[in-house]
Amino acid sequence: MGNIFIVFVVVFVLVSVFLMIFSKGRHMPIFPWDIYIKRGNYTLHFPLGSSLIISVILTILLNQLKK
Repeated sequence: MGNIFIVFVVVFVLVSVFLMIFSKGRHMPIFPWDIYIKRGNYTLHFPLGSSLIISVILTILLNQLKK
């Protein structure tokens, strides 16, 4: 299980770096439950919806790998 986790983390980091380098503007899409506030020079993006979606996907994936 530890080796699978290490591989998953490495893949996640590589995908994140790839997206940061090659994306234009936004790094993450805005989902309906995300909190996004823009006022003048101040911008706050709290990815609540994105975190929930990623959490559900990872929970399902890791439970399937555990079996």
